Order: sequence, then C-alpha cells, then structure tokens
Amino acid sequence: MSDQKNQDLLKTSLCFRKLTDQKSRGNFMIIEEVIAGHITKINEHFQKLEKNGQTIEITRICNSMDAEGKTPLFYACYYNFQNLVMYLLMKGADPYITAQNGQNVFHLCCFMGHTECIALILNFERHKDRIKLFQDLKQEMKQYYFKRTDVRSGVLVSPDKHNPLVQERFQIFRSSIKNVFKGFLNTIFNRIREAITASDELQRNPIHYASLNKFTKCHKSARYLIEYGLELTGYQPFEDLFNEVSLLELNKEIRIDPRQYLPSLDMVKNFLLPQEYKELEKNFKHQLKNLILQVINSQDNEGYTPLHLASFYGDFASVQFFLKHGGDPKQVDTKNRKEVLDYAQNDQVRKYLIDLKDATRKGDDKSFNFLVNCGHQVNGKKTIFGIAPIHNAIQFVNQSKNDQILRSVVNCDADVNITDSNGWTPLHYACKNGDLETVKYLLSQNADVYKFSSKGYQPIHVAALHNRPDVIQYLLENKADKEARTVQQLTPLHLAAKKGNIESMRVLLDNQADRYAVEERNWTPLHFAAFYYHKDAVQLLQVYDADYEKLKYMTNSQGKTAKQIVTNEETRFALFTLWNAAREGNLDVVRRLTTLGNDIDGQTVYNRMTPLMFAVQNQHYLIVKFLVENGANSGIQDANGKTAFDYANEVKIMGNQPEDEQKKITKNKIIGLLNGNLY
Repeated sequence: MSDQKNQDLLKTSLCFRKLTDQKSRGNFMIIEEVIAGHITKINEHFQKLEKNGQTIEITRICNSMDAEGKTPLFYACYYNFQNLVMYLLMKGADPYITAQNGQNVFHLCCFMGHTECIALILNFERHKDRIKLFQDLKQEMKQYYFKRTDVRSGVLVSPDKHNPLVQERFQIFRSSIKNVFKGFLNTIFNRIREAITASDELQRNPIHYASLNKFTKCHKSARYLIEYGLELTGYQPFEDLFNEVSLLELNKEIRIDPRQYLPSLDMVKNFLLPQEYKELEKNFKHQLKNLILQVINSQDNEGYTPLHLASFYGDFASVQFFLKHGGDPKQVDTKNRKEVLDYAQNDQVRKYLIDLKDATRKGDDKSFNFLVNCGHQVNGKKTIFGIAPIHNAIQFVNQSKNDQILRSVVNCDADVNITDSNGWTPLHYACKNGDLETVKYLLSQNADVYKFSSKGYQPIHVAALHNRPDVIQYLLENKADKEARTVQQLTPLHLAAKKGNIESMRVLLDNQADRYAVEERNWTPLHFAAFYYHKDAVQLLQVYDADYEKLKYMTNSQGKTAKQIVTNEETRFALFTLWNAAREGNLDVVRRLTTLGNDIDGQTVYNRMTPLMFAVQNQHYLIVKFLVENGANSGIQDANGKTAFDYANEVKIMGNQPEDEQKKITKNKIIGLLNGNLY
C-alpha cells in the first residue's frame, strides 16, 4: 500500500491502491462488491453457499486477497462501510491479516480516522471472547456442580457449605475459574498486541499513521486503539449495528443477542474473591500499559516515533496524549539525531520557559501551547491545593471573559474531570463562578455532572450554594440530579434555603425538587430558611407548599418544627400565607397580609386554589365576607375547573343537631355572599 522507501519518512503518508484485477480469486468478485457497497448481493451469494453446506468457502472468500494482499475487510474499512465491516466479521473475516507491506486494517483506519471501524472490530473480537468465557464458565460449573447462587463474592454460601468434601471441590472450582479468567485476559492482550504492534515495511505501527496529520478523527482513532483494552466492560458502539446486520440472517434460530454474554464478567467476579479478581485485572492492565509504552515509543526506519510525527505536524492533542501514556520527548531519531522538541519550533519553546500553570493563570495561550509541546503535563498538580492548569484556566475565564486559554488546555487533552485537593472539578469552579458559557463548554467536553467533591458536593450543589439559577437550570436540563445528597445528606434545595438564595430555590422548586427532603438531623429546607432568618425563602417554601400544608408541621430530630426554632418575629410571620390563614380561619392574619399587599386572588402552585376557596371549603364565614368585601373574585377556577361557588355547594351537612343547623345557616350565608348578598 506504500511505495515511498526513498522519501523522507517524516513526510511520508499511507497510500492505498484500489486494485480491480481479481480473476485469480474465483468467479465471485467480492472486493468489487464491497467497493460498491453491495451488502445485499454479497449476502445472497453467501446464503446460497450456506444452503449447499459450503460455510468454509464463505470464510475463504471473506479472507481472499488482491494482488497486494489486501482482503475485503481492508476495502470496507477504507470506505468506512461500517455495516459491511460488521457483516464480514460475522462471516469470518480475520482483522489481523497483514498485506504484503506488513500493514493491517488498523494501519488504514488510524490513517483515515475511521474510529467507528476500529470500534466495531475490537468489540466484535471482545464479543467472541466473551462467548468463549461464558461457555468455559458454564462448563466448569457443570463439572464441579456449582450454581451462581451457591457463591457470593468468592465465598461458598450453599446449604452444604460446611461439608468438607464440598469445600474441597469448591477450592478446585475456584482455581479453575481463575485459570479460565487468566486465559480470557491473555486472549484480549494478544489481540490488542496483534492489532497495535504490527509493523509495516517502514517499521511503522498503526499509531504512527494516526500521527501523520492533526485531524481530530485520527487522534480519536489512536486514542481508542490505545485505551480500549483498559476497559473490560461494555461495547455499546458495537451492539446496535450487530443487531441490525443480524437481520440479514434468514435463520432466526441462530441469531444471538450479544447482551446475553455480558454477565460473564459478573460471574467471574462472583466466583473469585474480590482481591483475586482485582489482582488479575491489575496485572493485565500493567502488562497492557507496558505494551502501550512500547508502541508509543517505537521507532520507524528513520527513528521517528509517533511523538516525533505528532510534534512535526502540530498535533498538540496527540503530543499530550502520548506524553500522558509515557511517550519519551527526549528520544532522538536515527536520521537527524533530533529530539521531539527539535521538531516543534524549539527557539520559541526556550523563549517561553515558564510554568504551565502560570501560563494558564495569566491566559498566556501561546506560551501554554509551546510548553505542552515541550512535554509539560497539562494534568499536572504542583501546588498543595492540587490545582491543575485547567482549574486556573477556569478562573482566568471568569476574570477576563476570554475562554481561549481554556479551549487550548482542553484541546491538549486535559482531563475535564480532574479534581483538586477538595475534590472540585473544573465544572465545580465554573458553577461557583456562575459562568454559564463555561459550564456549557465543559459539558460539551463530557464533564461529569455527577462528580462528588470530598464533602459530597456535586456541581449543582455549588450552583445552589452560590445562587446561580441559570446554571442550575442548564445542569438540570443536562440530567443533573436535583436530589443529590452531600455527606451530610443536604440537597441543593437545602443549601439554597440555608443561604436564602430565592432565585435558585425557585428554579429547583419549579423543577419539582423535593421540598420535604430531610438531611441527617431531619432538617427540612424550611428549617434552614427559618433558622437563618431568610423570611423571603420561608415565604417561598410556604407558597410551594400551600396546597398541602405539610412542611411547617414537619419536625427535626429534636422534635421541633421550623416555627419552634425561629426567634425572629418577622421570619415567624413569614410562615403564614393568605391561603393557610384563610384555611385556618385566622382573620387577623388575613387582614394583615391583605394590607401588606398579598394578592387576594392568588392561586396555589399546584391545585390553583384561591384564599376564597379555602375559606369557603372550611366554612369560615367572616373570612369569606372579608375577602368578598375586598374584591375577591368568586369566579376563578382551580386546576379541576371548580369555583368558590362549587366548593360552597359541595359542603355536606348530614345531622340534625343544633350545631348542624348552624352549619346549614353558615353555608347558606356563604352562598348568599358569593351571589352578591352581603349580610
């Protein structure tokens, strides 16, 4: 695929020749059909072969080669035909076949930036390994007569667990499971090694080719290929397309759902002791990281590493990524005997010998980029407070309203979820500052909205504490947990109420935050608002609770209501609303609140009840009379379409006692008032 042996390898890329002369491969020209994207035509041909029992022929066709040794899978990956990639893999295509020049499909995908194809291949291979693991586990369980329910985290819990023979059999069983899992991890490691260490005629691996330009898609390909093995669970990018392509299979009985094999790892975790599983996983990842280190620092025929190439082409994101995984910036090539920095405008690098954190704090974007190129760690923490460059960049944006330095830090592969010594991420700081645009940008870069600080504060807690209502609303729109709890079991509403942050409280309450939530001492948001004399916060909570009148009667762990812990008279009076005063028949409070300008026709938040409706419903004639005399509208409808007149007619009086007769008189007088007859 390349014909560049006499060129400067620093400027040499990958050349893919599409060959059409395939007569030597047989009658069915599969490569031509792949180039044309004819998956249906290929499937029809394979179905005919399957009916004739020629399944081996299907595998042979899928792995047939052109004159340069490229298989159909190469062409499917070149054109990014993801459905064909999936189909060929399902029919037996081998992704590890190398062409005559030593390149495999991973070289091609990394150069083209076809991360999706890489993901499909790796996940399909992982799927096959999971099937094998699942089958091996079932075989061991059958051989040693154990079920999943007989074991819990490596401990025998079956009814006969005290039987010495059963215990002896269980130890042998667990040892066998351990060996099975070791085999599974070794298979994964070997597949990854085969994928990323394959060297072509220029002694370049796939990561070299991902570094030949600064396209984001190529960086993503290298990143995916390098980091894939570090995560043993899940394969979401693979599952949907697998199920879609499976529909081409006519025999429904042989269709499988890959999700049925996901529990295999959970089974291993259950059968092994936690420390055994963690030790095996740790050894696997250590082995894999050493392999990654080897790949990133591998040199081609002229001694160029992927880091040299990324530096030469100005791909700062890749440079930082390679440094993060152990890339050696001091490694020299064999042709010019230069270090990585010598290919990155080293005169300017020397000019900007300042600390990376100073560059981000000062907003010195130019210095920052050169220092990253020199190998400074963008995620490094050098202060006792654990402040990383991205934390400083957030603060600089808040002061200058210029986000260029922040974008530069993120573009250099900074960890947007890195924490300081208090467990605060960049998103925590942005929420504290109330910088909505920065919050939006961080979330677009996959900032974790659920990340807890050391005190259990999520970003939404910080926004509530510092009264950032627009930030809270945006966080909620992006699936933030409005009921998230701190270490002390405080919700965002607790914190907003404690600080008297009315705007933040209103946003939370409008988004159905639980106003009855209690923290570790059984304090409600109302307790906090009342205790800290935030009368407006008290009043707001009472407004949102006017339909149910539950909040002010809730007691803390000492058995005290919010009213009982408040000593300020003005705050205590804020516990009253026109609705509850009308409901309880407190004419003095009704008069006072009306005089203070409370809306006489105000409706409750949920049931849309007016003070007049509450007074009528509870037969408080004097309250009704006062409200009507002061212009209360009896025609307003609640959430159910009822008016005050409807509530008056619904009052039922069943007995014939003197008090019942008085109730009938009161009812009629109220109806008369509502009809305009003032008594």
